[in-house]
Amino acid sequence: MLRLIHLIGVLLILQLSLNAQIVNQEFDPTRITEIPQTEVKALIKIYEETNGIRWKKNNGWMHSYTPSSWYGVAVRGGHVVELEIMSNNLSGSIPDDIKHLTQLEILYLFDNNLSGNLPAGFFELKQLSRVNFWNNKLSGSLPDKFENLENLREFVLTENNFSGQIPESITKLKKLEGLTLSQNNFSGQIPATINQNLNLKWFSLSDNDLTGPIPSTLTQVKTLRWVALANNSLSGNFPADIHLLKELTYFDISNNEIEGTIPRKITELTKLSMFNISNNRITGTIPVELRQMKSMQRLVTSGNLIQGEINLDDFPVE
Repeated sequence: MLRLIHLIGVLLILQLSLNAQIVNQEFDPTRITEIPQTEVKALIKIYEETNGIRWKKNNGWMHSYTPSSWYGVAVRGGHVVELEIMSNNLSGSIPDDIKHLTQLEILYLFDNNLSGNLPAGFFELKQLSRVNFWNNKLSGSLPDKFENLENLREFVLTENNFSGQIPESITKLKKLEGLTLSQNNFSGQIPATINQNLNLKWFSLSDNDLTGPIPSTLTQVKTLRWVALANNSLSGNFPADIHLLKELTYFDISNNEIEGTIPRKITELTKLSMFNISNNRITGTIPVELRQMKSMQRLVTSGNLIQGEINLDDFPVE
């Protein structure tokens, strides 16, 4: 009896699979009217190139005639505006056809297995606002073509295999609030044009192969809250005008080759809660006034040439 039940179960599964294949064969994308056919073809190409049949979730794709019901797709005003397919076992590469999603605002494909370069078509998506490719296997260099992405507010490439220099054009985006390129293989210097990012709040380039100084222009970005430059080969002096970053809460330049002293005016940063300068070549002393900073929760200064010590227990911990 148990064997019979098992056999029936197997037959049912095979029948469901066969039915799914039949439905897929009968699917006619030209019947879709919710969005332009150019966008339909782009979505199908993305599905095919990233092995959509193996996604964890692909509800609606290649079955429904309303793309707004496809998993991860949002439609507004007759156009695809969001593509959010995270942690879904996407593999393969992003096709150049993505350029036909001309009204796309949000592109979240993080935590997948995507590989290859960012296609040229990506840089034609002028309406893009938020992009996150964290934790994939994307590689290659970034072309200096970000000027078209004038609406970009968030750009995350953490934990990929990108290399080459950081393009200057990405530092000139007026609306950019978050730039996170950590844990890649970027080399060269941090572009001095970083001060043209008038709204930048989160700036993370940790765990790359960057060299040269921390540009003095960085302290002109008054909106900065989070600066993470750890685990590179940065050199030059500690930024003397760091006190200008009044919104700064997090500052980590550990494991570099930064020299110079910590300016006393750093205590003007009343929101600073995390300050890590460990394993550099910083000299002088730690300003005593740091003990009076109510916001400070973590101060790490080991591995430098600093004179004297500060007892970490003197700092309030919330």
